[in-house]
Amino acid sequence: MTAQQPEILIYNGETLSLCEEPLEAYFEMTGKSFPRGDSICTSNWRGYVGTWEIIDGRLFLKTDDMSAIFPDHPDRVFADWVTGKLRAVRGEMLYYVHAGYGSSYEQDIFFEISKGILKSVEIVDNTSDKDGDT
Repeated sequence: MTAQQPEILIYNGETLSLCEEPLEAYFEMTGKSFPRGDSICTSNWRGYVGTWEIIDGRLFLKTDDMSAIFPDHPDRVFADWVTGKLRAVRGEMLYYVHAGYGSSYEQDIFFEISKGILKSVEIVDNTSDKDGDT
């Protein structure tokens, strides 16, 4: 599989690349799907790029491009279906992997989320990792 276009995560005013697809859990939970149309390409099999934001310790999906999925939420929706660790990356790419989200960057930022609530943030510095393994 080709490396995938990341989701976007805004945290403390910084725009990060999110190497997860939290909306897929919503689709699995509800049976809904994104109307993919002509937007699918090899670097974006899901057919969309979600924009997420952590505001006051809560994870939101911005819905400006998601009106077909969330017609009653014109601005954003609280992502209470998201539980688990989300990986975002910061800095320059250190090592490219031609599959999914396997590439290594200067920093990994792990957000522990429980039902849409931010529980913790862990930053991992990868600059001392010469082989690009994380």
